[in-house]
Amino acid sequence: MQIAPGRLTNLMKPIHTARITGLRMPRICQALPGILLLSFSALGTLAQTHPLDPLSPDELATATATLRADSRLHGGEMFPEITLREPPKTEVLAWQPGQPFRREAFAIVLDLPANRMSEAVVDLHAHHVISWQLIPGAQALLTEQENNAAIDITRTNAAWQAAMRLRGLTNFDAIALTPWAPGHLPMPAPKDARLLRVLAYLQGTQTNSYGPPIEGVEALVDLNQGRVVHLLDTGVRPVPKTSTDYFNPEVRGTNRAALKPLQIVQPEGAAFTVSGQEVSWDRWRFRFGYNTREGLVLYQVRYVDEGRERSILYRASVSEMMVPYGDPDPSWVWRSAFDEGEYGLGKLGAPLIPGQNTAPNATLLSPVLASDAGVVSTFTNRIDLFERPGAGLWSHWEYAAGPTGRRNRELWFGFTATIGNYDYSYHWIFRPDASLEFHVELNGILLMKGVNAALCQACDPGTKMGRNCVRDDIYGTLVAPEIVAANHQHFVNVRLDFDVDGVSNCVKEINVESPKGRLNPQHNAIVASQTVFNRERAAARNLNPGSARSWAIYNPNVKTALGHYPAYVLHPAGNAVPYNSPKLEVRQVATFLDQQFAVTREHDDEMFSGGKYPTLSRRYVTLRDWIHDNESISNQDVVVWYTMGVTHIPRPEDFPIMPSVTTGFTLAPKAFFDRNPALDMPEPDAADEGMK
Repeated sequence: MQIAPGRLTNLMKPIHTARITGLRMPRICQALPGILLLSFSALGTLAQTHPLDPLSPDELATATATLRADSRLHGGEMFPEITLREPPKTEVLAWQPGQPFRREAFAIVLDLPANRMSEAVVDLHAHHVISWQLIPGAQALLTEQENNAAIDITRTNAAWQAAMRLRGLTNFDAIALTPWAPGHLPMPAPKDARLLRVLAYLQGTQTNSYGPPIEGVEALVDLNQGRVVHLLDTGVRPVPKTSTDYFNPEVRGTNRAALKPLQIVQPEGAAFTVSGQEVSWDRWRFRFGYNTREGLVLYQVRYVDEGRERSILYRASVSEMMVPYGDPDPSWVWRSAFDEGEYGLGKLGAPLIPGQNTAPNATLLSPVLASDAGVVSTFTNRIDLFERPGAGLWSHWEYAAGPTGRRNRELWFGFTATIGNYDYSYHWIFRPDASLEFHVELNGILLMKGVNAALCQACDPGTKMGRNCVRDDIYGTLVAPEIVAANHQHFVNVRLDFDVDGVSNCVKEINVESPKGRLNPQHNAIVASQTVFNRERAAARNLNPGSARSWAIYNPNVKTALGHYPAYVLHPAGNAVPYNSPKLEVRQVATFLDQQFAVTREHDDEMFSGGKYPTLSRRYVTLRDWIHDNESISNQDVVVWYTMGVTHIPRPEDFPIMPSVTTGFTLAPKAFFDRNPALDMPEPDAADEGMK
């Protein structure tokens, strides 16, 4: 949940815009033949060709210079975010190639000593600040400078050092410190202060900074004052002796025998093309961007049907994340991280290495962002794009003709964000049958708690947890001697701005049931009942596995040859309900947990379901507010908000580093076509020669 000291500095490469080359000469990774590593910093010297193109290096430099020259800055301010201020959707849809378009940068300006945060908008054509608004009582994304400052302030604090000595720890440099956003509980600190909580782990000589936990000691740092304003110490507990260093061969054990090589060979290269910010693959066309907060964003997703591009999505991105922990201990109860709104998925995008944290045949893209100091930097190899064989596309064994079929091929497009101990991989998966999947993969290291127990104090089978069975691992699982991994949940909310065959859409819910009465005379009937939502409040819904509940977004202004309204259906995968009470303050921020599915009228400024600033704001404007105003969503420009959840009750097998866990959803065409759109896939020897 923290930015490791120096992490961003080491992983970003400052660039000089005058020396950037074009995309026509992609660099080939010689150690990995066939792997393309494309630098999209190259867009900086080219004229931006589309209103949704991300800011070029030149534009980022212009935005920073314009802000620095403004009289409202005093010097030393930080810029937690500088990104494209997207033009209004109506402008983008009305724009035609060759026409001029606005270019504006949105910036957050943080004056830490004065504890002031402002929002500014820069006209990049005129080199002029066109708006400047002070935002009182809100906290911007955490910066690397603040992260490092909180670590230094804590490490030199006398009370913290005394707490370490009580635990027999005198080499303070051997202790890894982890800053967190402060959570949503009352704190002994000035109102509106810029605060971080700092936790401690005994790293020693480990490569893994999440060493054995130093339990119960927590420093609350006021970054405005530059000091520790409160030190929580819940009592001395043993510092576990078990190594958590999965890099250590002694911890990992002897490697098993390697399996025989498995390769994807594409002798003619990849089947997709990337032209600027546009990707074409099979019949799919879409644009993309990458920004500090959301990371990867998809724009204008279309499918080519008999030579005609048909729109499906205008914009799709991760809107917010929330990770609540389920331990009421004073040093744990506040832990409910908003990983996007507090830290930024884009700025913490992980470098990708083919064959390790991405596919061996991946093409890697390098977006350009501005650092917290306003320095234009290339984030090398943060986006991956690759094809891979899928399962069956369609097949049948016809007795008269023998078996026939087609195998699937998938295009994966995504990125990975490392937010402290957890790594989140997000991928959009495109398929030839016009279906689209959003795939979330969770990896990384469990948060660990130091306890007294060396062995599991298991209750008798069937004993109800409670007063008769109180033990150290009641709120988690003992995964090593004196180490408990806490129970927790992960929630990811996605914003989907649908334009199914046009901007004006409707939404309906589909529930499968076995009806009663005259509709089911033989007691075997299956009916898919449909409910159309007219207003926002009615469309706030939860899953129902018992009725195979799904939701269709359709265009009521178009009819297919069969008389259907063309639609795309959202099919949920595994999910979870929140266990923290709706009465908690944190739930007044994470209002996307109120329901798993919601629909609102599209508004360009309604982008983040947990609010623009989900930490310690005086007032949170969130998805709940947008639903509450109950606008019409019938034949309107609609946005779907979908929340996925994973409940993680840890296992010893998750220690010291966990196997992957996945969730997601699928968007599938429903009466969007008159027949199977993948029926015309060519014979396997022609289509898949390069995928053997």
